[in-house]
Amino acid sequence: MNSMGSRYNETFLANRLTLTYAVKRSHLPKVKNQEGDIYYLFDDAAENGVHLEWLEEDVKKFDRLWKAGCTLKELVTKLDRNDTEITLLAVDRAIKGMIDPRKGGLFGG
Repeated sequence: MNSMGSRYNETFLANRLTLTYAVKRSHLPKVKNQEGDIYYLFDDAAENGVHLEWLEEDVKKFDRLWKAGCTLKELVTKLDRNDTEITLLAVDRAIKGMIDPRKGGLFGG
């Protein structure tokens, strides 16, 4: 492909990415009408040893252990996940109303 065709393809791709970005941005109520780059939380979590995927059975087990008052350290051990993953799951479950505040908060006990 000659340089003219290559530049056309690069421009086409850039315009397509911009359009895709704008369309995807429309569902973000806090930033859709604002200019600037968007920062996505945890976009590189797995690269940093934090895995955000959970099996449903492990989430149910977490809920039971949380209600039983297990400490953060116990949750880490029993669920074989790191403390960041447990903390993020606790935040997710609390936001969704699936777990209640408890004595000792995240740390339990």
